[in-house]
Amino acid sequence: MKKTTIIPIILCLVFLVSCTQKESKIKKINSIYSELKIDYEAFYMASTSNNAMYVPVADKSEEGLPNKLLSYNFANKKEEVVFQSKMGGNANIQGVHVNEKWLLWIDTNTVGSKTVIYAKNLSTNEQTEIYKTREIIEPYLYKHYVSWMEIDDEKKNAAIILYDLETNKKMQIATVNSYDTASTTLHMNEDKLIYTDSTENQTTIRTYNLNNKQISTYVVPQNNILAPRIVGNKIVYVSLSNNEKTTGNSTENYFILDMDSRDVTPLVIEGLNTNKGESIGSFSATMNYLSFTINDQKIWVYQLNKGGYKKIKFDIPNVFKLRMSENGDMNIVRDNPETFPKKIHDSIISISYDKLKAKFQNEKEESYMN
Repeated sequence: MKKTTIIPIILCLVFLVSCTQKESKIKKINSIYSELKIDYEAFYMASTSNNAMYVPVADKSEEGLPNKLLSYNFANKKEEVVFQSKMGGNANIQGVHVNEKWLLWIDTNTVGSKTVIYAKNLSTNEQTEIYKTREIIEPYLYKHYVSWMEIDDEKKNAAIILYDLETNKKMQIATVNSYDTASTTLHMNEDKLIYTDSTENQTTIRTYNLNNKQISTYVVPQNNILAPRIVGNKIVYVSLSNNEKTTGNSTENYFILDMDSRDVTPLVIEGLNTNKGESIGSFSATMNYLSFTINDQKIWVYQLNKGGYKKIKFDIPNVFKLRMSENGDMNIVRDNPETFPKKIHDSIISISYDKLKAKFQNEKEESYMN
């Protein structure tokens, strides 16, 4: 009898110790929104696909910036190290994007003077170093393409670069002269890449078709355009007021451009008074969905259809940043006022595309012309 009681106890103790050693530092703390507590020193924006989250974290990092790229499996709750920074004590992993087949990230140092773009084929687990630079760049992943801007300070222009992960070929599709006034983050969606170019009096929006390599040009009435995003058959963009450079105070206005009719209509956002200098925060898009934050920590998600749009609102406190993954998942980084300033960001809320799409089913469609 003594032996039969001692052995199970020993087995249980061994099991508990082994579990403690392998316990994930990423834990689900909210079942409604799939909120995950990220128990690391620091972390950046995550990206999700195939029921997994990829997030850069600081794990005993000398500078307190992300030095590891982790994957977290939502089903079995296991985390794995995908990549360890090669920048030593100056590590700063960021720019993580993932889709069904490809994972993208950049390994850079703390001052941004050395950057390496990596891609990993999730089907074969083959990791590739695709580009090195001494500049700060923000690559974007869509299907098997990566795009980024290469800035030439001497010539005061920037090259729009497209890299094909299947053929390992890099090509320059355009040169723009307005990189200093436009967002350096490019966007791809609906098999197109979008970018802007400006003169002193006019801004031009262009899309590059990834399939037939044709460029479409859209001349819009506003100037000082930032962050154009392809959303379905629409382009949503931000326009700064003309007095921004002289007064130092910018007024943002938002517009929707129909790529078929070329009509431009204002995007009026509920709860946002642009006349008082209020503006949106994070701005992200995939498929025909557009998401952003506004000043009162509300999150709006718009579904832009051809004939009209639907919108829903999430009331989530302490939002720092959001981003939509290519598959439609929405990831939201939250701050924790109780741990500030020792630790700023505390958790990530991941809302799956299926849950997001379901919330739109009973919403009324509104007209763009209202």
